[in-house]
Amino acid sequence: MIELSIGYSIGVETGDSTEAFGSITDVCHDAAGQILVLDQTLCGVLVFSSDGEYICQIGRSGSGPGELLMPLYVASLNDGRILVHDPMSNAFKSYDSTFSFIENISLWDNGPPIETCAVGGSSYAGVVLGFDMERDQPMMIRTLAKYSVNREPDILYYEDEAPFDFSDFTSVLNNMMFSLSLTGDEQGRFLYSPTSSETYEVFAFNADGSELFHILRDIPRVDKTEQEMENEIIYIESWANRIGMLGVVIEWEPNPVEGFQKLYIIDFPVD
Repeated sequence: MIELSIGYSIGVETGDSTEAFGSITDVCHDAAGQILVLDQTLCGVLVFSSDGEYICQIGRSGSGPGELLMPLYVASLNDGRILVHDPMSNAFKSYDSTFSFIENISLWDNGPPIETCAVGGSSYAGVVLGFDMERDQPMMIRTLAKYSVNREPDILYYEDEAPFDFSDFTSVLNNMMFSLSLTGDEQGRFLYSPTSSETYEVFAFNADGSELFHILRDIPRVDKTEQEMENEIIYIESWANRIGMLGVVIEWEPNPVEGFQKLYIIDFPVD
């Protein structure tokens, strides 16, 4: 049994822009242990030391080199680069270990992979979205894979399809943005877990893409309180309005049961 306790916290209710967050959409840490906090309202990534001291900001709102339009995810790769997923630019914005802008990485038709995480060396894993609108029932194609320098994946982990009905806001977000949780380590090993309120399942892979292990557990679910569901509705609907989901009836329907939405690596056995 692992017991967690709060060592320190970052952020205050009121203060300057280095202390008061607007809307945190992603958090990661780099190889030096520095904490990267993506604040979508600020349109930048705030960098803190391992003990929570503010260092600097990466990016700002704008369309110039290194500037961001609507950042969604941040990932720190093991080669020192930092990737910020900016779908309105249809690109990753790439920065070096000194937080200086390097380049835009624009390889995909429907935006760069979402839910990006580092997977050894200069590689990263993520979900690329595709759409087939020619069928009677339009479909979304989700491709979970490992990438390095090319559009084509180095390793394909998983691929499936889901119905795409843009009039069903909850279904679209669940299938597009909230379907999988991903993580990887410096040795290139990779894990993903389907977001679910029914099962607890983890798939793990070695650096070469071969299966490492598979976990399936029956864990008791916890019902959300009415206040938790109300807070979830407020958060999701305000987030959707903020990223500009125009022409969509934004009515979020929370699942009354807690899902498993995050996946972290504590340690891997060597053998």
